[in-house]
Amino acid sequence: MNARYARFYSNGSTVNGANHYVEIEVYGVEPQFIAHDVDGSTPIIDFSTISVSKAEVTVGEAVVFRVNKTAGEDYQSIIFALRSPITNDYEEIPLYLNNGIYEGTFSVDDSKEYGLWKVGYIWVYTLDGEYLRVYNNEMYGTDSEDLSKGDFTVYGTNPVIKVPETNENSLRINTQNVGLHDTVEYSLYDINDIGSSAVTVYLQSPITSTSHEVVLTYDEVLQKYTGSLTIDDKKEAGVWQIRFIEYYDKNSEFVRIYNSQFYSAVFNVNLSSGNFFVDANPGYIDLGFFDVGSLRISDNQLVIGDTVKFSIKAQEWADLNNVIIDLRSPDNKIHTISLNYNEEMDIYVGEFYLSAYAELGAWSINMLQAFDSSGGLIRVYNDDRYSGDSDDLSAGNFDVI
Repeated sequence: MNARYARFYSNGSTVNGANHYVEIEVYGVEPQFIAHDVDGSTPIIDFSTISVSKAEVTVGEAVVFRVNKTAGEDYQSIIFALRSPITNDYEEIPLYLNNGIYEGTFSVDDSKEYGLWKVGYIWVYTLDGEYLRVYNNEMYGTDSEDLSKGDFTVYGTNPVIKVPETNENSLRINTQNVGLHDTVEYSLYDINDIGSSAVTVYLQSPITSTSHEVVLTYDEVLQKYTGSLTIDDKKEAGVWQIRFIEYYDKNSEFVRIYNSQFYSAVFNVNLSSGNFFVDANPGYIDLGFFDVGSLRISDNQLVIGDTVKFSIKAQEWADLNNVIIDLRSPDNKIHTISLNYNEEMDIYVGEFYLSAYAELGAWSINMLQAFDSSGGLIRVYNDDRYSGDSDDLSAGNFDVI
């Protein structure tokens, strides 16, 4: 199965304030984000040969993408991820081998966004199951190449991109300051002929920038969409903001409304009327449960194939379970490590194997997390990235060389 993420739903638990959940593990092969082959000398494709059949296209026309592979194995397919000019959404175009050249077609209909389209990144699927990705160096700093030869312009289209006004008659919340166990209630009036039975609001948390979804369903009596978010002890303290809102209109057209505070797309609006502030949450603050000074790793200079071991002590009075470390890779991806309690050594230990897909460069601990005996969530963030509930976790830094 190819997937970007796995989502699980739970009805929760009423035993106590903690929303207990069965532990789930999902195993998969992480893609390599590299632009060159294993020894770093040969590009996986010849970027200089990227071409488009037309620099400008309109309704009823198509752009044919072509690129040559370098010497070596053939690929199962190459995918160009095209970034749209207005909403910055991505549309993936597969390229297949045709007489020694990989080709793929992007057809333009009236719904396509007008303006300059770019190749944001390229996926390469190898015959032996590897996934390689190359970024556009105009947008990304790492594993990037000049992909500007894939640029093209669309004109004469009429995309359906609807933007509501954000005032007291459209998007509203019941309160802008909340604490533990309070509820934020959202309402959105159907001013754009929304055809969906539900609207999804995507919130960004204040500390880790994690995405949280709030589903709004249509209330026939009130004639508006309503939904709510309850503040439990896992919700981060600080200002929560809406990143975007999604729904389908009555013509079954997908609509995404972007927040102008995050996106520079032409069609965006100020969604700050949906912001709210969560006061410091006692269940979310580190009260010194971890002995951060005891944090150790087995080695800080490692290579692919090595295993790095972590250990940390808890305070004598602390009764912790489900202790984890979130590692941040050089490309800012998060890897989670479970730590088990070693009763003989009175210490929590865990390890992380550096597979062939592990990124080279500097790794660090993003945060420590555990639950106390009452089910309260405890988190300690790395103070080189976060200001609240943070500590010096640099003893867990290591380099993969």
